[in-house]
Amino acid sequence: MDLEKVGRGCGDWMELAEDRDRCAYEKVSDMEQHMLIGLEHTDVSISELHVMEYIGAAKERGRTIGDIAARFAKTPPSITVAIKKLESRGYVEKLKNSKDGRVVQVTLTREGRRVDAAHRYFHRNMGNELLKHMDDGDRQALVKGLGILIDFFDQTLEKFENKRA
Repeated sequence: MDLEKVGRGCGDWMELAEDRDRCAYEKVSDMEQHMLIGLEHTDVSISELHVMEYIGAAKERGRTIGDIAARFAKTPPSITVAIKKLESRGYVEKLKNSKDGRVVQVTLTREGRRVDAAHRYFHRNMGNELLKHMDDGDRQALVKGLGILIDFFDQTLEKFENKRA
């Protein structure tokens, strides 16, 4: 779409925004896949990478299967299968909770932390590259827009969760 035509109405802006959003999502996914290919001895999928990212954010305390299942809207049995695969490849380990032996904490191994660090580095560089081409006004608009988007996601997710309850 030609940017000169975009100023006419909201529909034109929405069409451009939807196109850019779809394109950005596809490009980030492609770049993540290439980042994974570039890492030596890495055999994880993008979805496994995001599970590892979530586990890694909890540091040493790890996450329970229930935490992970809730975060990704999956059943605990399907997350258990995914965690077993990551464990067999040496990316995660399961540890019994010291306070409650029935609870299992999933944490990243050294290799899992290496892959997670590479993924976080990729996203940090992507953000830095974007920001270096923006002035303060653009950055403020980006932060405001992302805040609005996050609020929309939170409200929409809350509606879905209320329907399920």
